[in-house]
Amino acid sequence: MLARTLRLVVVIMIASLLIVPGIAVAAEGGTGPGDAYTTYDAWQTLDPGQSHWYKFMYDGEGGQISVLMDAMPGDGASFAVLTPEQARIWEDSGDFEACGCGGTDRFVKADLSWSGSFNAPGTYYVLVKHAGSRSTPTSYMLSVQGDGVSVPAASAVRTATAAMTSSVATTAPAAAPAPVSAHDWMAMDGTQSHWESFLYDGKGSQVEIYLDAEPSQAVNFSVWTPEQARLYGLGEKIEPVGRGAANKFAQGDKSWSGNFASPGTYYVRIDHAGPGTSYCKLMVAGDDVTY
Repeated sequence: MLARTLRLVVVIMIASLLIVPGIAVAAEGGTGPGDAYTTYDAWQTLDPGQSHWYKFMYDGEGGQISVLMDAMPGDGASFAVLTPEQARIWEDSGDFEACGCGGTDRFVKADLSWSGSFNAPGTYYVLVKHAGSRSTPTSYMLSVQGDGVSVPAASAVRTATAAMTSSVATTAPAAAPAPVSAHDWMAMDGTQSHWESFLYDGKGSQVEIYLDAEPSQAVNFSVWTPEQARLYGLGEKIEPVGRGAANKFAQGDKSWSGNFASPGTYYVRIDHAGPGTSYCKLMVAGDDVTY
């Protein structure tokens, strides 16, 4: 009877530790730029030696960005801010370099803060690290705000790694639906390709696809049906159902409009024509389009 009572007490103690008001259990991800978090203003926990990646979009028009972080204990974590290129270098080589880091400022209501701006649009990153001097977990809350700053919807967080990095494989998309946000500025280099997907009801309504790019002629896109994407993934030479084209009467630098008779997961492949780095933003709209 005593042993049973002790086991019950232990179970209750463990349950009470798991239910901590205001502390969020980190979702799967945050291990790098490819699966960076986009959930801000929520308490997270870092174990010793652990780090979390975050991302945000910036329009490049010079508006001031503010990154703030509170931690418990106050010196239990630090953060750094990285440009798209710095994140790409880290992915390719493991070399770490940041354009800024959190510091103390008695005029800012946060344990650590950073403020700055950039002259180019794109996806920027914040890397939060556990303080190596401590052997216990640290809880923290990160926020990012400012003119020109945006964060994709939570549904876009769980995406294929290829859809989030500037170093993207040129293989076809997975057969299973992997919807991604189609409204983020991103950087592309060399002759890279990048796949996006969207779900279509197949009711014959019009689908509108627009692409803005800087410079405008450096990036184009093509549209693929589920079957075309499948055959491409098998290595067959297959042509897409449509390609983006300049149209002075439509939005974007390149656009495409059409519809499909069947429901399914359709794909947009974005192709960069190097050299150098370009920035692009894809928009997909339609009455029967979902991500």
